[in-house]
Amino acid sequence: MTERSALHELTLTRLRMFAREPGAVFWTFGFPLLLTVALGIAFRNRPPDPTRVDLVATEGSTDAGRLLADLASPLVRAAVVDDETAARDLRTAKVALVIVPGKRRTYRYDATRPEGRLARLLVDDVMQRAEGRADASPVADERVTAVGARYIDFVVPGLAGLNLMSSSMWGIGYAIVDMRTKKLVKQCWRRP
Repeated sequence: MTERSALHELTLTRLRMFAREPGAVFWTFGFPLLLTVALGIAFRNRPPDPTRVDLVATEGSTDAGRLLADLASPLVRAAVVDDETAARDLRTAKVALVIVPGKRRTYRYDATRPEGRLARLLVDDVMQRAEGRADASPVADERVTAVGARYIDFVVPGLAGLNLMSSSMWGIGYAIVDMRTKKLVKQCWRRP
C-alpha cells in the first residue's frame, strides 16, 4: 500500500465534505447553470418588432387605403384610425408615427423620441419606394453576426468568475465555521 501525502489526504477529505453538502453543491454548480439557461432564454436574439403607425382616415378620401397598401412591409404595422385616436395613440406612445394623407403627406411624430425619428425615416423610405423612387446609387446590405456580441456571451464568463470568487471566499470561511460549530476543530491560538 502506497503512502499518500498529507496534502492529498486533506484535499480528498475536503472534496468529500463538499460532496456531502447538497446545498453547497447546488449553489456552486446548479444555480449558476440554471441562471445561465434562464438568462439565455430571456435575452435571446429576436428580430426587431415592426414599427407601429397610425393612418388618419379623412372623410371622402381613399388615400388611407392606398397608403395602407403601400405600407405592406414586415417592418411596418399600420392601422387606419380617426384623428382623435391617432392623437391619443401618439401621446401615449402606442405608435411612433401618425400619417395624415392629403396633397402633401404629413408625418406627426415626437422628435424627442428616437423611435419617432426612426419611424419617420423608415416609413418615408417604404412609401417612397412603393411610389417608384429609384436610388441614385445602388447599395447592398451586409448583415454581420459577431461571436461574442450577444448578451449571453458576456453573462456566462461573468457568472463563472462570480462563482469562482464566491466559492473561494465563502467556501473556506463557511467550512471553518461549520467545523467549529460541530466541534471538529480546536482553537488554534494561544491566550496570553
